[in-house]
Amino acid sequence: MNMKPMQKTAIKPIPAAKNFNTAHKSSLLARLFGFESQNVVSALRAENQELILMNQRNMESIKSLSDQLAESLSFQQNNIQAISDRLKIMENIPEKQEALHQKIMDSFDRATFFIQNASQDLIQTKSAMLSTQNDYMECSGAIEIAEFMRNFLMSNLLAKQIRIVLQTIMEDKLNTKDTEIHLMKLQKNLQIVQHQAAQINFKLEKYNLKIEDSIWKSYAPDLQTAEVTENCSSEEFFIILKLCQKLGIFDEGEKIKSLVIGETLPAISFFNKDKGAWVVKRRAKVVILKPT
Repeated sequence: MNMKPMQKTAIKPIPAAKNFNTAHKSSLLARLFGFESQNVVSALRAENQELILMNQRNMESIKSLSDQLAESLSFQQNNIQAISDRLKIMENIPEKQEALHQKIMDSFDRATFFIQNASQDLIQTKSAMLSTQNDYMECSGAIEIAEFMRNFLMSNLLAKQIRIVLQTIMEDKLNTKDTEIHLMKLQKNLQIVQHQAAQINFKLEKYNLKIEDSIWKSYAPDLQTAEVTENCSSEEFFIILKLCQKLGIFDEGEKIKSLVIGETLPAISFFNKDKGAWVVKRRAKVVILKPT
């Protein structure tokens, strides 16, 4: 078997850096006189220049990375203690969280207890308020009814009769028999009114209230306020007192300087539990008779 001898070929020149993919064709004269080697050298120089620029860029990148690494190491060195403390805190968080949770549950239990007590107090207060409101409404209605009944009794049984007695005494001083008859009727009506007033006050005692008996009585500034004052002579006033004392309306030793003969608004008292006594809540507005 005959083998052909291997043929040796020359190394092709390195193309220029401008375009490595394009095959460069040289003329025969350039190959003969060395122009081809100059082109190769120029291409190598251009390529070397590019490699130098790439190396410079790589050096800059390495320097930037080195600076960043140095800053990172410096930051780590400066903050390693803080990071360590925070890591310890992170390790202790579960225990602190458990303690905080327990405190929250305790606070919640106490708040629930207080809310329950407050709710119970609120319910009791509301019940007491409703009870007081109902009592107040009933009390107001009872006072209005009592005042109406008493004013009706006073105006129909006493006030008119008192005017007749006074008119009789002032017009005819000598006719004492007729005056005594009128006074006896007045005394009976006074007893009726007093009995009815006692019945009214018995109903009002439920509310710790009562209406004072003030008509045809001596004037008491602490219980009554004079709206109108009527005058008569001293002799007429003396006759009225004598006849009233004779019939037992007034005591003989009682000193009376003025009389209540009319009433526009009755006096109301309430029972003060602290003092254990009746106290005037509202004064009466009255008409009084005074001697001149």
